[in-house]
Amino acid sequence: MSAPLLHDKEIGSILSDNKYLPALIGIMALFIAIGGYGIYSVKQEIEDNLVDQLELTLAGNVESLRLFFEDKKLDAQVLADQPAIRKNILSLIKITKKEDVSAEKLQQSASLKWLREHLGKACKKYGFIGFVIFDPTGLQVGALLEEPVGKRVLIERSVFFYQALQGDTVVSNPFIAVAKLPDEQGEFHANQPTQFVSTPLKDQDGNVLGVLAFRMRPHKEFHKILTISRFGKTGESYAFNDDGLLVSNSRFDEQLVNTGLLPPGKASIFNIQIRDPGRDLKKKPLLPNESVENWPLTFMAENAVMKKAGVNVEGYNDYRGIPVIGAWTWMEDQMLGIATEINTDEAFAPLNTLLFWYMTLLGLLVISMVVGLFLRSRILKTRKQTLENQKRLSSLTGIIFDSVVAIDQKGIVQSINPAVEKVFGFSPKEVIGKNVKILMPDPFFSEHDSYLDNYLRTGEKKIINMVREVRGLHKNGSTFPMELSVSESTENDQKIFVGVLRDISERKANELAMEVVNRERNLILNSAGEGIYGLDLEGNTTFVNPTA
Repeated sequence: MSAPLLHDKEIGSILSDNKYLPALIGIMALFIAIGGYGIYSVKQEIEDNLVDQLELTLAGNVESLRLFFEDKKLDAQVLADQPAIRKNILSLIKITKKEDVSAEKLQQSASLKWLREHLGKACKKYGFIGFVIFDPTGLQVGALLEEPVGKRVLIERSVFFYQALQGDTVVSNPFIAVAKLPDEQGEFHANQPTQFVSTPLKDQDGNVLGVLAFRMRPHKEFHKILTISRFGKTGESYAFNDDGLLVSNSRFDEQLVNTGLLPPGKASIFNIQIRDPGRDLKKKPLLPNESVENWPLTFMAENAVMKKAGVNVEGYNDYRGIPVIGAWTWMEDQMLGIATEINTDEAFAPLNTLLFWYMTLLGLLVISMVVGLFLRSRILKTRKQTLENQKRLSSLTGIIFDSVVAIDQKGIVQSINPAVEKVFGFSPKEVIGKNVKILMPDPFFSEHDSYLDNYLRTGEKKIINMVREVRGLHKNGSTFPMELSVSESTENDQKIFVGVLRDISERKANELAMEVVNRERNLILNSAGEGIYGLDLEGNTTFVNPTA
């Protein structure tokens, strides 16, 4: 309660606090807009950085491969120009011009024996694993290994021989070797990847007399260059031919075996085509008898074989069906596609983390706002009910002649009714917010706090729900007798004490006047010279004076 109690206008003012709801929604919308723009800006910056990184990695790959190819070409030219080597090669080629010779005769020739001894040592020095010598018709007139001599099969496997016949020193693409080749431990295996660097042997007039080709291991140097340049846990660089066939090893051979794309024990080089399975094969492996030939080339490979270089950070599926971003180009002089890629999950991990925490904070903010509005609604509803109750109570207490005072646990007056001003002379502004002791003279003034403390501490009720006679203090300093009855209630988890004070001055005055009359009557009766008896209606004696 308050005095005067809140009216309809005040209640409406409190409940109109809902006008802040549009403002809260506006702030929320602004937060979402700013956060969204921030994430968009970060995304753009990350994409720009990824484009730069992919293009830089790709350019590094291409330049490293060019330098590697040029270095190998130079090595081949240096060896072919050695007089002793050149002399024995031309001598070997001349044998086939005179007559048809067998592979056995070529192998027994002094020139080939010399070349195997001396050129074989040079091969080890320059990092080659062997050599093959061709005459102008493509006949393999000499080789470090026995098997290739006297055959023409190599010219069917690669165009490097025909390019060398045109007078160019060239490096072939990797391809599957016809002959069994030794591994690094010297053990021979069939169907091994091989690669040649070939250079023409010319006479003084520039006519090509033959071709000298040196054999290399693609996985040892060619693939090594691509391996070094990859970045991240899922990044890889690889090369492929115009059929979309891998001509370097994949980083994910173990995954490819688990998905069914690669037979156990096989390497990915020459066994994987860059085709889009249309699904993540790590989650849904290859089905039995499922044909991969029906799959289209990946977005990257399709563009690369059409000689369209590019970069994509929007995402596309790689040959595992996993979304990646990448950059690619086509090396026309080598007829090779070169690509560098990385999984989108890893590439955009910082953005995904930022987006996760932004959405988390946004969700918490929305939940907080909803909870806050719900609690606010409950509080407003409670306040409305309280105010309405106070209004009804005010209407009732306004017509009560007795004084009504409500105080809190500390004795501070919270509200009064109009009768208080009439009885005590204090206006509401002079009483509300002050200690109720302002309405009490001593000793009640001093005892008031002890009553409250004792009750709150022990629960012992000395004045609550009882009627006591006390004295009130008027504003002019005068005191008067009152009857006090106190009740308690709880509001918002706080105890409220309501006291009803009745001015009994008139009753006390009447009692005092009656006492005076009785005293004077008794004095007269007691001093009378005649005996006097008092009888009630039933004849019983109620009074006898001394004389009687």
